[in-house]
Amino acid sequence: MNYSWEYAIAADKKAKNKLSNMIFTYQSMPQHAIGDMEFHEDFNAYTEISSRTLNEIALTDEVLINPYYRYREIFEGLLKSTEAEINDEVKSIVFNTAFHLLAYVDRKVGMTKTEYLLQSIIQDIKDGAYGSLNAEIFTHDLTTEQQHVVAKSIHTLCQIGEELHVFTNLVSIFFPDAYIFASFDNKCEIVCYLRKQQEQMSKRIIGFILAIFLPLGYTSRIYWDKSFGIIESGNMMNIGHIIIY
Repeated sequence: MNYSWEYAIAADKKAKNKLSNMIFTYQSMPQHAIGDMEFHEDFNAYTEISSRTLNEIALTDEVLINPYYRYREIFEGLLKSTEAEINDEVKSIVFNTAFHLLAYVDRKVGMTKTEYLLQSIIQDIKDGAYGSLNAEIFTHDLTTEQQHVVAKSIHTLCQIGEELHVFTNLVSIFFPDAYIFASFDNKCEIVCYLRKQQEQMSKRIIGFILAIFLPLGYTSRIYWDKSFGIIESGNMMNIGHIIIY
């Protein structure tokens, strides 16, 4: 990683590495310099995130920053002040607080209008706008990436209004091996053969998808690792794995 905004995005994807939990530190450098810049063995003059490995992606609770890479004018006076003027503890606190603000603003600058809308949808779901149970499942059972997929699906639904398309696409994302059928006898019935063992979390997730994305007036049938038989379809005609429709 190079910039702090890259680290901020990566941190937000990990529940235990949220940006708010990070501590940004500047390196106390030895008294030798090249030009007017001092260096440390972990200090990299060519990246904002300082590490021994150029493309290191491991997230840690403490992030070592090169404060001179983009924000020299902001931090130079603070970091060059003597102990008599500002002690090291105060410097660390001020630097950490200021860099949290800079990283937050830096990330927001790169967000598009659509991304702001998606973040608003995510917050609405978490706040219970789609029901308290759905809020619980969304918050605790889905990863950050999955939450973003759900928000994008809601946004797409508002844009194009193709409920069945959005629904089937989302089911295929969460259950890649699933087969989705339209009932021949009942045009308003959707049959999902998930091809997955029935587990509590999977039940909660498919219930969440059905509650929010199944079109009004439609009903559904869910099959897990066993399904009804379809003649001339090898995957659907396994002896001992066929059940009655």
